[in-house]
Amino acid sequence: MKRATTNAWLLRTDSGARVAIGGRNLLHVLPDTPEPHRIPLAPAHLAWVIVWQGRLLPLADLSGFDAAVDREDPGNARNALLVGVTAFVAGETDAPGLGALGFRGIPEQVTVSDEQACELSADRASWRPVAVSCFMHPEHGAVPILDLRALFRRGQLPAIETLLDPA
Repeated sequence: MKRATTNAWLLRTDSGARVAIGGRNLLHVLPDTPEPHRIPLAPAHLAWVIVWQGRLLPLADLSGFDAAVDREDPGNARNALLVGVTAFVAGETDAPGLGALGFRGIPEQVTVSDEQACELSADRASWRPVAVSCFMHPEHGAVPILDLRALFRRGQLPAIETLLDPA
């Protein structure tokens, strides 16, 4: 019987921890970090956007989920060394969504098998709201697999009317 495997991208967070996204979710690693723009009233992990190919993309700050990152130093995503553009299923209509992730170092492509599935360890529990699953990596231990739809959930962003007329 053939083992079920899939490809994933390992991304290094500010603390050096690893998270993963699906092998087909990383569309592009930007050669230069674009200038981020602050979005008022947005949740802390989606408080910035970048312009990519004429589109505004939310820039997810993964440090908010990483228990090992110093909370006194906000804005880690906008100071990331690399920014990757990701694609995901945005909603019930299966319309594609786009977002950006800030990370450190070159993403590493890995193959993951069903046998590597594991529970999130206690030190990675802060990733639970945005992790769809987890796998055991031989070098990095338990690696959360990000649920990009949950991470970029549109319902968490303020409505444009709120930004224009807060009354």
